[in-house]
Amino acid sequence: MDNEVQFLEPKLQRFVHLYLTGQYNQTQIAQILEVHKNTINQWLKREDVNVAIKEYQSMEHELVDTQIKAMRMKAIQKMNLF
Repeated sequence: MDNEVQFLEPKLQRFVHLYLTGQYNQTQIAQILEVHKNTINQWLKREDVNVAIKEYQSMEHELVDTQIKAMRMKAIQKMNLF
């Protein structure tokens, strides 16, 4: 899987990262990036932005899944010691 965000212009890359943190609403992101809030809505309609967002979400899901499996294995190993 290519890292789609690398093909976006720098401001769009920053938007994707800010958006995915979940810490900011669209108005706050617009203020941080110094764009109109309508620009944020337009960006969210772009296919390349949505592909980048979905790619990051997929990578995050895989990472969390791997960490959960590792924690589960560690817990099972501890339980086997008793």
